[in-house]
Amino acid sequence: SRLKMQPTSENSERRLSGILRHISESSQESTIQYSRCSTAKPRKLPLKTDTKAELTRERSKASFPIKELTIFLDGSKRYTEFKQLVAQQIEYDPVLNDPDVNRTDLTRPEYREKTMRKLKHIQDLWMAMKASNTNNPNSNDGPEVKFTSGLEKNFSDAFWEVMSMSDTSWSTRLGVHFGLFLPTIHGQGTEEQKKAYDDLSMSLRITGCYAMTELGHGSNVAGLETTATYDKTTQEFIINTPTLTATKWWIGGAAHTASHSIVYAQLIIDEKTHGVHPFIVPLRNLEDGSPRPGVYIGDCGAKMGRNGLDNGYIQFDHVRIPRESMLMRWSSVSPEGEFHKPPRKQLAYGALIGGRVTMVKDSSDFMKKALTIAIRYSAIRRQFSDEDDNEKQILNYQTHQHRLFPLLAATFGTHFTASILRDRYIAMQADLNEENLSSLAGVHATSAGLKAFTTWWANQGLETCRQCLGGHGYSAYTGISELLGDFAVMCTWEGDNTVLAQQLARYLIKQLRKSTKKKKTTVGFECYIGNSARILSSFFTAENFEVEELLKAHEYVAIKVLVETEKRLHYLRIQYGNKTKAWQDCIVDLVESARAHVNYFISHCFVEAVKQAPASIKPILTQLCMLHSLTLIEQNLGTLLRESFLKSFHVDYIQNKIRELYKTIREQAVPLVDSFNIPDVILNSPFGRYDGDVYEEYFKVVNNAPNATGNPTYYDELVKPLHLRPYDD
Repeated sequence: SRLKMQPTSENSERRLSGILRHISESSQESTIQYSRCSTAKPRKLPLKTDTKAELTRERSKASFPIKELTIFLDGSKRYTEFKQLVAQQIEYDPVLNDPDVNRTDLTRPEYREKTMRKLKHIQDLWMAMKASNTNNPNSNDGPEVKFTSGLEKNFSDAFWEVMSMSDTSWSTRLGVHFGLFLPTIHGQGTEEQKKAYDDLSMSLRITGCYAMTELGHGSNVAGLETTATYDKTTQEFIINTPTLTATKWWIGGAAHTASHSIVYAQLIIDEKTHGVHPFIVPLRNLEDGSPRPGVYIGDCGAKMGRNGLDNGYIQFDHVRIPRESMLMRWSSVSPEGEFHKPPRKQLAYGALIGGRVTMVKDSSDFMKKALTIAIRYSAIRRQFSDEDDNEKQILNYQTHQHRLFPLLAATFGTHFTASILRDRYIAMQADLNEENLSSLAGVHATSAGLKAFTTWWANQGLETCRQCLGGHGYSAYTGISELLGDFAVMCTWEGDNTVLAQQLARYLIKQLRKSTKKKKTTVGFECYIGNSARILSSFFTAENFEVEELLKAHEYVAIKVLVETEKRLHYLRIQYGNKTKAWQDCIVDLVESARAHVNYFISHCFVEAVKQAPASIKPILTQLCMLHSLTLIEQNLGTLLRESFLKSFHVDYIQNKIRELYKTIREQAVPLVDSFNIPDVILNSPFGRYDGDVYEEYFKVVNNAPNATGNPTYYDELVKPLHLRPYDD
C-alpha cells in the first residue's frame, strides 16, 4: 500500500510526491553505482605531510646513544644480537610470518591451525638443527650456530621473549607445555619421573597441559573438587569429576591438542582427604587424538584474545592411573597407602611462581609494544593549528604527555624489576635443588604481588595507549586492541590479582610482627620493615629531590600503610574474636599495603638500575626514574602530607617538576621507544612503523582484508530488495 501520510495542504502533497520520485530514481541508479564499486580499486593519492620525515626529525633529537640503551636493557650485546636474529628468522620464514594474511582477519579454526603449524615448524627446525650441531660439536660460527642449536641457554631466553611478543597464542600454547607442564614435573617429580617424561616432552612426542582451574573454583585451589582416590588393592589412583563445577576449565591446549595433563585433585586415602596434589593423566590416544576411556574433552569457545590457543574443558569418569603418576618429590603415597606431606604447601604450586615471574616481564613487554605504537603515531599525527597556523603534533599536547610519559617511565622501571625478580627466582630454584626452602616464602609472596600490580597497571596502560590513537584506536589493525584482548587474561589467570595481592600482604604482616618481636626477618627488599620505628619518625630533609632521596618517600608510605593495616587487623581480631572475619574487613587496607610495597620495590629496582647504567645513558634514565618516582609520590600526597613527611611547599615543586620532565622527555620520546628495538614484523602495526609510513600502510592493510571492497555476498538477497522496494503494492 502507498505510504500512509496525511498532507496538510496541496503544496505538501506535491513536495511529498517529488521526494518519493527522487528516492525511486536514486534507487534505480543505485544498482549501477554498486556495480562500479564492486570492481573499482582505491585510488593512489598523495599524502599531505611527509610522515617519514617526521620520525627522522624526532630521532635527530636523541641526547643519548639509542643502541647503548638497547644493550643495557637487554643485559648484553650478545643478547641483543640473538633477539635480532630471531626477529629476522620470523620475518623471512613463510610459516612464521605471512605478510599477506593478518591474523586479525582469521577465523578461530584458521588461527588455531596456524598456531599449530608454527609450533610443529619450530620443533622440526629445532630437531634438525640439534642434529646438525651434534654432528659438528666444535663449530663456532657465532650467533647463527647458537640459533641453529635451538637449545643453548643464552639463546632460549631471547627466543621466548621475541616469540612471545610476536604471537601470544603460539607462545602460550608452547608455554603451557614448556612453562607449566614440564616444570611441574621437574619441580614436583622424583628423579625417575623426570627421566620418564623429559625426552618425550622435549621432543613433543607428548604435549602437556596444566589442569588446575575448574568451572567452580579458580583462585581457591584448596576448594578444588576433582578427586584422586587411592585404591590400595591395585595401587592406582582413580581420577574423577564428581560435579559439574569440578569440570576442569580454561585448560590451555586441552580442547584439541594436548596428549597429557598435570591434573590437580583432592587426594583421598581411606575416605580421608589430604589436600590438593598433582597427577600426570593421559588424555588422548597418540595414534588418532581420540580421548582415552573415561576422559571427556570440549572447547571453551570464543575468548577476548589468544584465539589461536585451544582452551578447553576436561571431565574424568573414574579414570585409573598408576600410583607412580602422582608427582612425589615433596609429598608421596606409599604402596600401602601411607601419606607423607610436603614440608611447605607452596611447593605444590612451584610452577605457578615461574609463571608469575614471567608475567611481570610480559607486563613490561606488552607496554613496550603499545607505547612504541602510540608515541610514534603521536609524533606524526597532527591536529589543530598552532599560533603559526600549522597543525600541531599531538605529542606536543601536555595532556598527551600526561597520559603517555608516566607509562613510559614505569615501563622502564617494570623492565628492571622483572630482571631482578627473575634473578631471585633462579636463586630460589638453586636453593630448592639443595632442599633449602629459606627463600621460597619471600619469592612466592613477592612474585604474587608484583604479578598482581604490574598486570593491573599494564592492562590500564594498554587502554590509555589505545585511546591516545584517537578514533583509529578502535581499529583492530593498530595492534593495540589485539594486545588488550591478549593481555586482559593476565589479571586473573595463574591467580586472581586481588587474591595474589593478599598473599603478599599476609607475608608482609608476618614480617612486621616478627620485627616487633625482635625475630629475624628477611634480607631482601622487605628489610625496611625491621626499621619501621626509625622510618616513621623521619621526614624529608633533602634540599633537592634526587632519585635516591625520593626512594625514602616510597619507603615511608610502604611502612606507614603496613603498620596502620596491621593495627586495624589486630584491633578487629580482638573485637570479633575471629581472625578470618577480621581479615575480611581489612581486605582493602591489605591490598593497599601490598600496593605500597610493590611501588617501593619497583622504585628501588629502578634506582639500582640507574646506578649501574653507563654514563652515556645515565642522564635519560635518571629523568625517567625521577618522573616515575614523582608520579607515585603525587598519588600518595595525602599520606605524606598528613604525616608531615612532606611539607605543603613540596607539592608545588613536585607538580612543577613533573611538568618540566614532560618537556624534557618529549624531545626524547621517539628515541626512547626506539631503544625497545621492536622490529616492524614483531610490532605488527602500521601505526607504529619504524619508517613512519603510517597512512599508506594502514590503507594497504585495510584493503588487503577479506571483502574490503565490492558488494557483500548478501547484497542481492538483503540490500538490493530494500533499495528497489516499490512504493505501490
